[in-house]
Amino acid sequence: GVQTCALPISISAMASQIHDSFRSHSYPVVLQQAGRYLQTGARDREVLGEVAISYLEMQNYSAFQDAAHQALSAGATLHLDVMHHHLSLGGFGGGTLHHAELDVSTETLGYKPLEKCNLPEFQTPMKQVRLGTRRSAVLDKSRSIPVVDLDVPEPANPKKQTNVNLSAGRIPEGLTGKKAASNILFREDSSKVDAIRQLLQTLTR
Repeated sequence: GVQTCALPISISAMASQIHDSFRSHSYPVVLQQAGRYLQTGARDREVLGEVAISYLEMQNYSAFQDAAHQALSAGATLHLDVMHHHLSLGGFGGGTLHHAELDVSTETLGYKPLEKCNLPEFQTPMKQVRLGTRRSAVLDKSRSIPVVDLDVPEPANPKKQTNVNLSAGRIPEGLTGKKAASNILFREDSSKVDAIRQLLQTLTR
């Protein structure tokens, strides 16, 4: 009976190694470790989710779609790093961006602002989420950025819809609240935005 006891420990040890690599953003290592882990036949949904996000962060978007659907059908929630785009007064002042997290499962969509935001954290049934047609949003006079356009029930008043525009990309640390600087230095990742939109399209049909 010694053999059978040893196996689950090593599998869970492998899983926690994968979680550690994922937390330290070592995405290639995650994929390498997960390859060995999945060969054992283990199917931890958290590992599957981390594999999907690793593909996304490494810009392997076709592998991301497959891995994301595998993870979601295993019951995982995918935590996506996104930028929430706010339009200033009527859009004339351009927009601002801040970091947020989008939590996607087959059943629900969750939003969590990681900085000051007029939209509170919410979770809504995926079947109430609508994907809009807007593909870009104004950042400033000279620039538009790619967005995923979502209509969701308003957290405070679910009978009303609220519009949420999410982009993806990089802003140097510590700058997101400072509008002009962060807008100029924002490097959008339109392929990542497309990949997130494509995933949500399959879930919101």
